[in-house]
Amino acid sequence: MRALLAGLLVAAPVSLPPAAQAAPASPVVLSVAQTYAPSDVQVARGSSLTLVNADADRHDITALDEDALGRPLFETPVLSPGQAAPVAGVESLPPDTYQFFCSVHEYMRGTVTVA
Repeated sequence: MRALLAGLLVAAPVSLPPAAQAAPASPVVLSVAQTYAPSDVQVARGSSLTLVNADADRHDITALDEDALGRPLFETPVLSPGQAAPVAGVESLPPDTYQFFCSVHEYMRGTVTVA
């Protein structure tokens, strides 16, 4: 009887409640070889974006557009090689396409499209 019950417990499908299910991963932008990969990224409105510095130099993401106080609409701190950080401000952007750059290497450019 024990063996039968143990077999049923193992074979029974497990369903997690919605709150316990894994959330989808946020999109990631890599800085590699002094470029962004991908350089054009799409995010859903209200979702986050992460920068991972996979390069040997320091990099960040800084929005080209600024708010009424002159601050970038979204940004990360300057990251050392191997560091990662969320792009602060992306989650509150309305749908549109926004340009960004690296404040350390201004020729590094990309766009984020909020849908």
